Amino acid sequence: GIGGLVLAAVSIVFMLVDSAMASQAAKWAMVVKLAAGCIKIVLCVYIMWYCLLRFKIGFPRATKADVRREGRWLAMLSALVFSAACMAYYNWHPEIVNSTMAAVREIYNGRIDANTASMLDFMQSNFSRLVFVSQFIYCYCFGWVLSAILASRVVNSNPFNDKNDEQ
Repeated sequence: GIGGLVLAAVSIVFMLVDSAMASQAAKWAMVVKLAAGCIKIVLCVYIMWYCLLRFKIGFPRATKADVRREGRWLAMLSALVFSAACMAYYNWHPEIVNSTMAAVREIYNGRIDANTASMLDFMQSNFSRLVFVSQFIYCYCFGWVLSAILASRVVNSNPFNDKNDEQ
């Protein structure tokens, strides 16, 4: 539980750093955003590894399948909290969505038909919900794959012994 909340908190902090840097057009801002993104990924991998290791220490007879299951639960909780924070952020700052959609309309001025315009209106009015769903899917899938990779490293198993590889 706590690990999932920590993962979400790390992602939220870096999302806020990224949004604070969005108004900066300088090259240093792009470097800071890139560095922050790399640090976020490394921190998330480390936190997931630490949580799975703590789980394995707490349950010494845990198999790879048990560790993967715990990782999936961490990923689900983290994805849910982070996606909700993203949704809240865009609900509290509708000017971001409005300015983005205005820029899209300006770029494609004169080349947007009625169907595309209505779809842009739909996306604009439902943007926070679309962000919630897409972020949830992305974060959960990332955590799911990460937990599968880390489970092999956390569970010290004998490759010639099938007892530790139970599905």
